[in-house]
Amino acid sequence: MEEVRTAQVDFFNLAGMPNVVGAVDGTHVELHGAPLLDDEYIYTNRKGKHSINVQLICNARYKITNVCARWPGSTHDSRVLRNSRIAWRAFRRRRATWHLGWRFRLPPPALANHPTTGPTRQC
Repeated sequence: MEEVRTAQVDFFNLAGMPNVVGAVDGTHVELHGAPLLDDEYIYTNRKGKHSINVQLICNARYKITNVCARWPGSTHDSRVLRNSRIAWRAFRRRRATWHLGWRFRLPPPALANHPTTGPTRQC
């Protein structure tokens, strides 16, 4: 719990934003030469490239505190976040935990993962 409070204080001192514990964003890591076979369409992102959608969360000191690199490129960033361990923790605690990066508050986590290749465990 002390780590959360420290993160909140750091973000408040940095930008004057209360209750922020992390900055979150997604990026696509392009796959070169990976044998995708029948699953090729799942890894095709919105730009037509084959990739994995990677979510990163960092604190106010730019330390990466969470990485999720298991979703295919066709998966939207919001689905990655909704199905992350971070979202489950916030939902379970019923707290107003905010992460910067997207313009929405964490919704209740999705009950189902990606329909064809969803992770078997959360990041």
